[in-house]
Amino acid sequence: ATSVTDEGTSGNQVVNFASIAPGAAQVIGWGIPSATGIKPSTVLEAAEHYEKTHPGMQVIAAINNDYFGSDSSTGVFSMRNAAVIDGVVYREKSMYSQMYSIAVGDNNEYKLTSPGGQLEISNNYFLDIYDATGTNVVKTIELGAFNETPKAGETSVIYKKAVNAEGFEIFELTTTSNSKIDTVYYIAGKSAGNVEKSSAEGVSIATADVEVANLIAGGANVRVYKTLAGEWAEYDNIIGCPAQTLKNGVVLTPEEIKDYGYDHVTLRHPRTSIGFKEDGTMLIMVIDGRNSENGMDGVSERENALCLKQEGCVSAFNFDGGGSSTFAILKDGVLTVTNTPSDGGLRSDANHVLVVAPRFDIDYEIEEVGTTAKGLVNVQG
Repeated sequence: ATSVTDEGTSGNQVVNFASIAPGAAQVIGWGIPSATGIKPSTVLEAAEHYEKTHPGMQVIAAINNDYFGSDSSTGVFSMRNAAVIDGVVYREKSMYSQMYSIAVGDNNEYKLTSPGGQLEISNNYFLDIYDATGTNVVKTIELGAFNETPKAGETSVIYKKAVNAEGFEIFELTTTSNSKIDTVYYIAGKSAGNVEKSSAEGVSIATADVEVANLIAGGANVRVYKTLAGEWAEYDNIIGCPAQTLKNGVVLTPEEIKDYGYDHVTLRHPRTSIGFKEDGTMLIMVIDGRNSENGMDGVSERENALCLKQEGCVSAFNFDGGGSSTFAILKDGVLTVTNTPSDGGLRSDANHVLVVAPRFDIDYEIEEVGTTAKGLVNVQG
């Protein structure tokens, strides 16, 4: 493609995009939680992790999502805007007053936060207990308290606190994640067995509920989290959305887009973005850049918005770009990166946008039962 800046400068572009009709697939945000925030991952690593934890589902396409970084005081690595992954709140508000987050529903309907807006989340934590496969939740409990001993018939999480088992049972967890990004803890792990006293350095489930104790006793996987509430309760995923670039079919000005500032909006870079058509069709798009010798000049955010508008979008939003910009799509059964990331390889980010759908693997046998006059084979199976 060829694009032109506001100043009239032409540029050569290589554009990768996918179009998702309403209901054709589910659009979700995905990242890999760890004990120190979110584990840095490439688009392909995030897709692999999603498929591993969701048997029967397949990633059809994927792009990178939000800005990211490490907190200098705590070392916690995370996305920069509000994020909810698979119903779990990881960051409840943006770090920046001018940036957004966005929820995308099952039919591509979307809901945008106010700039710097804070999500409404549950007052209490929830506990999910999984079956032996570790993928299906068999029981969910709303916890009345966090890091307090349970009352009769109740269950609690004991987080890095030494507590004796008196009138209740304690199950120590081997955790895969136990941290918080801003104000909300998230914990995932597996029961390592019944103990008489919780560890001051570890995480345990304390319960006075016999059913819960029986479910956890067999080494069950569990997770502890807060989830969305109020007007956001219908959504399971919130993705970072640093800037809106196209609104009601009008490309916004640099001052309206804001993002990280005027130069960030107006200079040409690789860009990752999403857009929505009036009929609910969603586009995910990556435009390569910083590689002019190979016809990849990159675009400003306004140029990017025009590309999406040209494809029929009436609203569009900018994600992290530069060396993060990565586009992958399913080709011959393999999720394949089809753009040219400017870093020369795949960058590890905090979270990504995945387009997912049920995996259809059909086992069948064919038996020849006859032919027609035209030689066509009729089959059963």
